[in-house]
Amino acid sequence: MRRDEPIDPAALAEVTGGDRDLERRIFEQFALMCGEDAGQIGRAASLGERALVAGAAHRLRGAAGTLGAADLAEACLRLERAALAGDASAMEPAIVDIEAQLRRVIDYISKAGDET
Repeated sequence: MRRDEPIDPAALAEVTGGDRDLERRIFEQFALMCGEDAGQIGRAASLGERALVAGAAHRLRGAAGTLGAADLAEACLRLERAALAGDASAMEPAIVDIEAQLRRVIDYISKAGDET
C-alpha cells in the first residue's frame, strides 16, 4: 500500500518528541547510511551475494522504520525475504521499488531541510 507521503510525520514525532533539531540529525544520518546500504544492495545483488543483500536490506528497513518511511520499510522487507529465500525473481522488483522509495524519502528530507 503506497502512502501519500514517504514519511509519516506522526511516526517520526514518536521518535523525536517533536524536536526539529533531532529530526534534522536523524535525517542527516539516514541520508548518509542509506546511500551505503543501497550501494551494497546493488553490488551484492549483482554478485549473487544474497546474505549481503539481506543484511543491507535489513539495516535499511530498520532505519526506514525509525523515520516512519513505511513504504520503504516494506520494500526492504520484501527484498530481505526474497534474498533469504534465494528468490532472484522477487529480488529484482523489490530492488527497483527500494530505489523508487529512497528517491521519495530523500526528496522529502531535502524539502524538510529547506523549511528549517
